[in-house]
Amino acid sequence: RASERMTCTPPAVQHVGRLPTSSSAAAAVVLFVAALLLLLLGECVDVAASSTRGVSAGDDECFIVKQGEQFGTPQTFEFRTTDTIRTVVRLSSNASSYMINNTVDAARCMTSWNKLWGASRCGPLNSHQQDSDRFVWRRYQRCVPYQGDIISEVCHSDQIEIAAYAYDNGTAPIQRDGILLKQFTTTLTVEQDYILALQYYIDHTVYSIFTNDSDLLETLNITHRRCDNYGQGYMNGLYFGGVCLAPLPIEACYYDLTRNRSSSSSSSSSLSSSTLLSSSSLLSSSSSSSFSSPTLSPTTGGDRVPSTAPPSSSFSLTHILLI
Repeated sequence: RASERMTCTPPAVQHVGRLPTSSSAAAAVVLFVAALLLLLLGECVDVAASSTRGVSAGDDECFIVKQGEQFGTPQTFEFRTTDTIRTVVRLSSNASSYMINNTVDAARCMTSWNKLWGASRCGPLNSHQQDSDRFVWRRYQRCVPYQGDIISEVCHSDQIEIAAYAYDNGTAPIQRDGILLKQFTTTLTVEQDYILALQYYIDHTVYSIFTNDSDLLETLNITHRRCDNYGQGYMNGLYFGGVCLAPLPIEACYYDLTRNRSSSSSSSSSLSSSTLLSSSSLLSSSSSSSFSSPTLSPTTGGDRVPSTAPPSSSFSLTHILLI
């Protein structure tokens, strides 16, 4: 990971003599230069928002589940108000090496899916245990085979398994394994950045995993009941389990591409509307982001919902730590 944010510097302007004396010609030159600069600025905004190359450690939001606990801290809340959400995520090395073998629930604990990131759907106050989509992870199962309640550790790997994990109309993922719980064939490497994306539609959600360079690795679809307010919900974040407590501290760091791209796009739109209304047709062909999700036709233990609705102004942080 680079230590500084990627920046784009417009090419140096060289002196080429006097501008044409005609006012119309001069206006055309000014408009062309302004359009060119706006294009350059627009490209910089998209790249900065769509890739984590150049995002410094200070730009990440990191959450940790302490040893002997399940909830990640700090705990935060944010509504989801867009149809597509995207984040960069990086899990610490303990996510691929934790071991639980001193309990009668050892096998259940080691096969259980831990919650990573996602959001509820069908309304901002609709429980995530009613309708939601999340990415979940667990240790690479080939390294921890079990027989009955006995777990063996036969290898060490820096890989973790990841799955799509959804509640649908109150039905839990484990009740419909293979339909509401689908494992990716892709595995993730700890201490490495990936881009996760969720695209919400009226009757399904598309889960996508990208490399840090925005190359698509894999997508999965989860079918949902139809709801008109599918584009609204609240965020879900880091949680270990829920069957057993974390045997080691586990950290996940996020960089919210949805929020940061929205802020950048807002600034870019303001510049465009105030300076070059007449050049909108020229700029429209270059307005798409370099990180653009393709248009394609996620244990219940410990789950809980907030007892009261959060204040509407609580939008500053991303990952609500509800299970």
